[in-house]
Amino acid sequence: MKNLFMLALALVMTCTFAFAASQSPYSKGKYFGKQTVTVGVEGDEDDLENLVERIEDYVYDYIETEESLYSFLEGFEAGVYEACDEYGLGEEVADELMEAFAAGMLEEMM
Repeated sequence: MKNLFMLALALVMTCTFAFAASQSPYSKGKYFGKQTVTVGVEGDEDDLENLVERIEDYVYDYIETEESLYSFLEGFEAGVYEACDEYGLGEEVADELMEAFAAGMLEEMM
């Protein structure tokens, strides 16, 4: 019985680690990009500040290489454009959001 419990525990741990590893920087960036548009349309300033903090935490905690950062940013851009399309905001609004995001990032870096 104890061996069966240990096997089940090992299986659960393996699945947990496999799921955590499957969250690539691109997919996480895409998620955050979509969330940014959604919060901008449906949320308030507090929701937006909370989202910005979550994005910053993710970048500081999980992005370790330039390639990972580039992948995250590509995903973020894809998420912004996809969400803008879903909300019918158009490509011009998505371009403006990406410019604002880039300006904010540059400001944070300096």
